[in-house]
Amino acid sequence: MADSKQSSDSSQLPPAYSSTAISTPVSTSPRSLTLTMSQDLHQPPLSTSIDFSQYQIPGGRLTDDHVATVTSYESFSRDPGALLQLMQEQVQLPPKLLVRIRGPHFEYGETKDDFDLTLNLLPLLVSENERWSYVKLDPSRITMHNQPVSPEPAYNMVSADLETLTRLYCEDPAPHKSFTLKRRVVNFDQDRVDGLIRTAVASTRYQGVVEVSFPTTFAEVAVRHGAEPKASFKDLFYWSMEPPPKKDRTKRYECAEVIWPFANVLANEGGRRCAVQDEQDWWTSWKDAVRNAVLARKTGYVTLEDRMDVAMGVVALESGNDWGVSK
Repeated sequence: MADSKQSSDSSQLPPAYSSTAISTPVSTSPRSLTLTMSQDLHQPPLSTSIDFSQYQIPGGRLTDDHVATVTSYESFSRDPGALLQLMQEQVQLPPKLLVRIRGPHFEYGETKDDFDLTLNLLPLLVSENERWSYVKLDPSRITMHNQPVSPEPAYNMVSADLETLTRLYCEDPAPHKSFTLKRRVVNFDQDRVDGLIRTAVASTRYQGVVEVSFPTTFAEVAVRHGAEPKASFKDLFYWSMEPPPKKDRTKRYECAEVIWPFANVLANEGGRRCAVQDEQDWWTSWKDAVRNAVLARKTGYVTLEDRMDVAMGVVALESGNDWGVSK
């Protein structure tokens, strides 16, 4: 009887938590906001294939503007294999393309920000179905004092590959040298997105200046060898009269670039396909959240949680009056 009663009672209990996970497809349609309980709302969608920890490299330091990661880790300037492996890893990582929307106005002689919003477009560069990025090598970009220099010993630079270039750099006896990989986004229609944003902000009756920019962060990885040159006493003495010319003794290997296409061709060309989503569809999915963030005078990132709030009716009130007027 005890076994029977236990069986009867257990049938009334909810299933164990380990068995409640249901595979629910997440819609990537720009016109829907389907979220699962396990989805982190602060993370951009469609970026699960990226190992973000690889942006951190040995000895790396991110510049204040977050544009470049710079390292003086000695192995990268002496060991061609170590440098090649680093570059092969870094070409897999996209730059972080952002949209910044700022609304400043002047109030009694001071600049005040009514809103300062940032949106992350990195997920729109990473296709889950096919590889879109590619590496461009330009051996003529080995320079010193902004002038091309020929490597010694001579190599067939026309057919030079990444392995050859990293070996040339590591074998170069120059006391000051650097090897830089650049990441660049192409075929993104900034003008179209700029116009869509300005139209949405204007619909809130905002009268201040609207600044829209598209900064690209994590756009460079630079390996450096040798201490930075210091200003001499003479330079410092005459600094107030005339700034001395910058003494750049660094031999620069800026011959590697990885291209991340937003689309296969420019916006005005036929047969255009986007890696993930076109500019209009992206804006359709984010417009209401951005407009609400403007009305709420928000500062910071606009995320999926902002979209969810708008979908659930958490919206800022509209006064119906002009605002953001300089005083």
